[in-house]
Amino acid sequence: MRYKVTWLTLTIAILAVQQCCLGNMGPAGAGSEAKTHEPEGKGARAASLQQGAVNPKLKYATLASYEQAIGEKGVFLDANDVCLYAPERWAKESQIVFGYLVAAYQELHKLVGTHTDYKIVVYHFPEGHPDARGGTSNCTIWYGFKNLELENQQEWRKHRVPHLAGYIEEMAHNFVSATHAQFGWEMIGWSIGTKVTEHVAGNPIFFEHIKATRAAQKKTFARYRREGHVFPADLPANLCDRIHAWMLYECEKQYGPGFWRDFFKEVAKEQRSLREAVRLRKGHIIRNRRYQITVGCFDRLKGLRFKERLQALEISLDVDIKSLHPMELGWDRRFVPGESVHDPNDIGGQQSGATEPAPVDAELLSPLHLAAYRGEMAKVKSLIGGGTTLESKDDNDRTALHLAAMGGHMGLVSGLLEMGADRNTKDKQGYTAADLAEHCGHSGTARILRQGN
Repeated sequence: MRYKVTWLTLTIAILAVQQCCLGNMGPAGAGSEAKTHEPEGKGARAASLQQGAVNPKLKYATLASYEQAIGEKGVFLDANDVCLYAPERWAKESQIVFGYLVAAYQELHKLVGTHTDYKIVVYHFPEGHPDARGGTSNCTIWYGFKNLELENQQEWRKHRVPHLAGYIEEMAHNFVSATHAQFGWEMIGWSIGTKVTEHVAGNPIFFEHIKATRAAQKKTFARYRREGHVFPADLPANLCDRIHAWMLYECEKQYGPGFWRDFFKEVAKEQRSLREAVRLRKGHIIRNRRYQITVGCFDRLKGLRFKERLQALEISLDVDIKSLHPMELGWDRRFVPGESVHDPNDIGGQQSGATEPAPVDAELLSPLHLAAYRGEMAKVKSLIGGGTTLESKDDNDRTALHLAAMGGHMGLVSGLLEMGADRNTKDKQGYTAADLAEHCGHSGTARILRQGN
């Protein structure tokens, strides 16, 4: 049974850390324990994860392994649903941040109505370390040491509140992932993460930032409508989620304070259907089915007429934006599939042969392969420049080119080819990078890879 920290106790803990300065620390959070470095040897207590359902593929599961990774002594802070690793020299700052993160988890849990798939694990690494990448995967959050440098943060210096928006947004994405809801690129997670940050760590600087972000979303949304429901050509395609963000914000304002809680209640009713969508096997078909179910959940909220809104805005009822591949050069900047498509299952991927390509497990990838899969051009160049072999292979005999192709990163694919990557190399199942790009629905990337053949 999970021990649940009470909100009253957490509120007291948060008020304590807000009142203190770095030299006079309050508690890290109810139910938390700061475990500092202990020497190895007989009688030494191993600092490892004991509580909660921890990801079994966790990269650094003990304090000792984390310390080895960062090259210095560390601290381990642990609560029921969240734990945090940090260098010992930032112990006081880590406890402040940790208290807020525990409170944020509890607020997200109250809002979403379920726990994350695994316990949230937060790591901090020195700048330049391959794991200091920011972001999240499988309930693990990765950040750099600079996130703990509170005295360099305006929010802390002026209002004694750390900058936490990034941490909480990443945590929110893991809650959404646990529900299998799918709408937009990642706007459900961003929206509830923003809401919880306002409640747990709100301050004038954060409020001004959100005000500016909302203004940009509103302006883009207005242009989208004015220009015939076409995403503005002068804006980067990766900003297309502004349309979903503003639409959800308008829905929340109309529906009232219970919007997100009531939405997730509807999602809970559909858990069996959302989970069973995985039986459809193809990633894009799974995604589109979950999108359709999620749209239905929004539509059942009284008075919203969500499907009518989507139709009026020329946003598909059947095909998620990811399946339209907005990052591809061929995207027509619309949020509906082309007129020639009659079956939404035709959108988002290519039909493959009898053997499905092995899935990618990000936790097992080397720094080079992970950077390639994420499309991080600068990191890939840095690693190769530092001596990492361009043609090194993962457990599936895939090179960086294979992983970049699966992610649909055309710029990186072109760069790797210029560096001399072999486009004809096959993985264990006999797939070339072009084959994998096609299977994942990245036809533009596949064309680039086949141009030299």
